[in-house]
Amino acid sequence: MATEREAGYRALMRIRIRRLLVDHRSQQGTDALLALVVLVASLVEIAAVSAEWSGPRAIEIVLALACSIPLVWRRSHPIAVAAVIAAGTMVAGAVVAPVQGPFEVFVAFEIALYSVGVHALLRPGLITLVAVNVAGILTWIALALSVDGTNYGDWFPALVWTIGAFAVGRVIRSRNRRTLELERLTVELGAERDARAREAVTVERARIARELHDVVAHNISVMGVQAAAASRVGACRRTLVVDLPLGAK
Repeated sequence: MATEREAGYRALMRIRIRRLLVDHRSQQGTDALLALVVLVASLVEIAAVSAEWSGPRAIEIVLALACSIPLVWRRSHPIAVAAVIAAGTMVAGAVVAPVQGPFEVFVAFEIALYSVGVHALLRPGLITLVAVNVAGILTWIALALSVDGTNYGDWFPALVWTIGAFAVGRVIRSRNRRTLELERLTVELGAERDARAREAVTVERARIARELHDVVAHNISVMGVQAAAASRVGACRRTLVVDLPLGAK
């Protein structure tokens, strides 16, 4: 009994968590919190004069804003968000070259490409992925030619991570679609089961009504026959009494 209650409680919690995850307001709040975390982490690194944020202070603050605030709209406008953050990532890398670019910007960039994989259609998503990586490779080639200490291969790890983030997003998108399809089929099957149950109840009620009607009709017929027979018996008795001689009693 306790095991059944625990299983029911876990199922109820899974349903509540799933509803919370797909709730529009919850998603907006989560994205806003994500953007705030990236922004605060970036500003802290800028204030600490980290080597990754060693460019002009005003430019670094603008880049921190450009690479964090757009995450609020990563679900509704994934391609635009990816384009803005990719541009900010390249500028941030160019400002501090040959030092490696800010880690917070890199994280925002990967989240943006993951969001493209999850929330964008396949063809526009692939075009965005290719365009972003081509632009990044060209940027790093230009930096390698103009800034001492910058290597041509510095973009390769980012290229691998970007493709991986996009691929994970596509897998999650496919899984979400299958889950929604299964939920839709479950609802349809439940509705069909309920309809069949109601139909079975209606048929059973009609059968019982017919049987009851037949029983009542049979009893009324029997009562009619018995009444007719009783009437005839009574008539016969009256006839016999009338026809008897006076002294027969």
